[in-house]
Amino acid sequence: MTDASEHPSPPSAAAILARDFNWRIVVFSATLLLVLITLQPFIDRSAIATISVGSLDTTYPIIELLLLAASLVLCVPLVRVALPSLVRTFSVLLILWLVVAVATSQNVDLSFRRLLVALLEIGLAAAVLLVPKTLEEFSGALIAAVAGVLVLCYLSVLIVPNLSIHQLTDALEPELDGNWRGLYFHKNTAGMMMGIFVFVGLFAIRMEWRMVGAFIIGAALPFLLLTRSKNAIALLVLVYAVAAAAQRVKSWRWRALICVLPLILLNVFTVGTVFFEPLKHFVDLLGIDSTFTGRSDIWSFVTDRIKERPITGYGLRAFWNTSAAFAAGEHDQDWLWRAGSSHNAYLDLALTIGIPGTVLMTIVVVIYPLVDYQRRLREPANELLAGLFFPIWLFLLYSTALESLFLDRSPTWFMLVFSIFGLRYLSVFRVNSASRQPAVTAGGTAARR
Repeated sequence: MTDASEHPSPPSAAAILARDFNWRIVVFSATLLLVLITLQPFIDRSAIATISVGSLDTTYPIIELLLLAASLVLCVPLVRVALPSLVRTFSVLLILWLVVAVATSQNVDLSFRRLLVALLEIGLAAAVLLVPKTLEEFSGALIAAVAGVLVLCYLSVLIVPNLSIHQLTDALEPELDGNWRGLYFHKNTAGMMMGIFVFVGLFAIRMEWRMVGAFIIGAALPFLLLTRSKNAIALLVLVYAVAAAAQRVKSWRWRALICVLPLILLNVFTVGTVFFEPLKHFVDLLGIDSTFTGRSDIWSFVTDRIKERPITGYGLRAFWNTSAAFAAGEHDQDWLWRAGSSHNAYLDLALTIGIPGTVLMTIVVVIYPLVDYQRRLREPANELLAGLFFPIWLFLLYSTALESLFLDRSPTWFMLVFSIFGLRYLSVFRVNSASRQPAVTAGGTAARR
């Protein structure tokens, strides 16, 4: 008989699968699908009872924790270099202030749980960006996920229109009848996601995946129009112009002015109309609804509440749909239920974590990413990804003038954090598109800033 050691048996199917299976793509794609589709798509808005997501309070964090753990395990050497780059003065101060806001909350238990969820989602966004081994893995998974979600949205309109198009039977906003929302809860969220998808489509074209990119843009734009989300439609045009202008100027001051001025003006001409009557009349002359579909009443109400607790606020995400909100507006509880948020991210922050927390958050989400974009390494692959992260960041940043995105469990908040961390990494590390190199590599200590 022949010695078995001379002719080793062929590897088993399980061994081949373990060797060839790309767990990085699986983890990265699973995270994207969790974020883009969520665990509760196609919510039936005909009954208020079905709108609660309390049953998912445990499910979401468990899945996110597993994905975070998997992400860290898959890229341990890179994590040791990359994650310390995220430790910055005002980021640390913001986290400390969030702890203060939780400790002084009018509902400590609720705020504490929501802080843990927020930190978990932020950690997942920071870690999962490091998972793809190459630029091609990153772009392929992202583009495929977005294309799949678009197909799902259109199929839902055809198959279950009552769950993907606003109906007259909506318990909260029957006036939105006919507005498309796809798998998302509200047409405004759907509109913002379609805007993000347009930028992903443009990224696909720059990656020379022209057919797929054209499909994504060709599918996202009509869906965006059919959501009738006026804010997202207008901001898409604005961001495309602002991003194009910002990419062409070299001066730091001009780039900062081009990017930040629209954000200031958006807040002035929206929330500012509550405080300055001449500004309200000017907006009316422009043919714009100066109440912004009832938001002005919400802003006035929120401003009064901020005056009551200006330093620490009511507690992290511990005001809306709580006893504190209904006690403050006891004569109009139905209106408060329909509001659900301040419809302005900065007012919502001041309401829940106080004015100091709002200032810290503004530095972290506005100033830091702008600095990182200015300092990005001028490598070809870095520039490709900057062309994706920068407009997504701008688009969601401008959306904060009319929507409450910060520290919320939503695809828009995750994508905002995702783009912010992406810009940070691009300013610190070189991206290598070579097939045998990590997608993000330290490139030696010289690459760090």
